[in-house]
Amino acid sequence: MAIRHALDAIGDDYYARARAATAIASSTDPTFAERLAEECLWDCEDDVRALGTKHSPLTSTAVARLHELADDSHEEQTVRDTAGARLRDR
Repeated sequence: MAIRHALDAIGDDYYARARAATAIASSTDPTFAERLAEECLWDCEDDVRALGTKHSPLTSTAVARLHELADDSHEEQTVRDTAGARLRDR
């Protein structure tokens, strides 16, 4: 839970959240994929959403969101591509 508190403490500093999420995702701590990656699918930063598409557990909520991201013509292309790839690879 310390990781979650650290991300909460960052608050509205969007760039810091992206850097923190990237660092946590690349660590060996399973907390990111288990508890935080799905939340990234709704983040305001496209880098964080793309990270979420790669690491989120494939719950029914996450799969529905991946479909939304992959099909959204206004979404960043990187996010659309990673969401689509994740759906194809499942």
